[in-house]
Amino acid sequence: MIGKRPSASSRGASKRAARAKREARTNSSSLKQLKNRGGHSRSSSAFPNPIKSVRFLERFQDWWVLRVFVLVAYIETWRRDRKEGVLNPFLGVHEDAKPFAPHGFERKLELLGGMPSIEISRSAYNKMRLYVEIADKEVGWLGTAVRLPGGDFRITDVFLFQQEVTSVETEISADGLAEFATEILARGEQGTEIWNNLRFWGHSHVRMGTSPSGTDERTMATFQGAGHPWFIRGIFNKLGRAEFAIYLFDSGVRVCDAEWSIYDPMDGALRSAIEAEFVEKVKERTFGFPHQFGFSGGNSQSPFGGGLGGNEAPRKNRPTKKVGNKKKGGQG
Repeated sequence: MIGKRPSASSRGASKRAARAKREARTNSSSLKQLKNRGGHSRSSSAFPNPIKSVRFLERFQDWWVLRVFVLVAYIETWRRDRKEGVLNPFLGVHEDAKPFAPHGFERKLELLGGMPSIEISRSAYNKMRLYVEIADKEVGWLGTAVRLPGGDFRITDVFLFQQEVTSVETEISADGLAEFATEILARGEQGTEIWNNLRFWGHSHVRMGTSPSGTDERTMATFQGAGHPWFIRGIFNKLGRAEFAIYLFDSGVRVCDAEWSIYDPMDGALRSAIEAEFVEKVKERTFGFPHQFGFSGGNSQSPFGGGLGGNEAPRKNRPTKKVGNKKKGGQG
């Protein structure tokens, strides 16, 4: 005989009962495990005190900060000691020195005492200005220069010589230089001094820039081959630019675009002559005061006349004359 099929409500109740039994068994097993471990049940204090938990986290955080600090200090010490060749900074074991190797070089030149500059005498400056102003093509010239005790240079005078020029080039020819030497040395001892101090070469680029050309560099190489310890080159144009380069052949140094200025000192002889002329011709004027103002003495050269100069006695005050109306008929 086939029995009746249980309803849906009865099936749901049986499932709930089975689930409750499983949870009871699970809870009982968990309680047994807590008792065996000496723990507490959920109904008691299963979780630690919140205040104690915060303190534990603070101690944990401080410990991590300390650990990171120690690690950073160790890394910095390791880097420093590795540069010094220490293989282990704590054991102090040094590794063998490495062979030297090229690195990224920073090439620069530092002159003891600073960069040298150039002074140009007023007469040499005026000559060069006229050379550039008059010439329609490139033109060159030589000049005398001296090296000052402080390391700077001074161009004292400049001279034109025989040359053939074009719009873009000027060269010092052997024939022109020989003729120039003959002309200079014919001046005797003064000419010899000029020839020995020829250490400056200047030329015009008309209206082009003042950067040196290949011909300019070859000319400076010629001066180096002549045995000069140093030489100065100047490039000028009609636009008002002057660019100088100092070649220190004995040191293998070239100072490009050197600083320059005009040297124009006061002539000592001219100053002495002007001072003597002042003493002879310039007099200081002094002024006197009149006696009626309570001052005595004076100067006859006063511009106010002798009465105010003090050399003449003061005039007495005259009484004031009363003027009345006269009556007609001669009666006063």
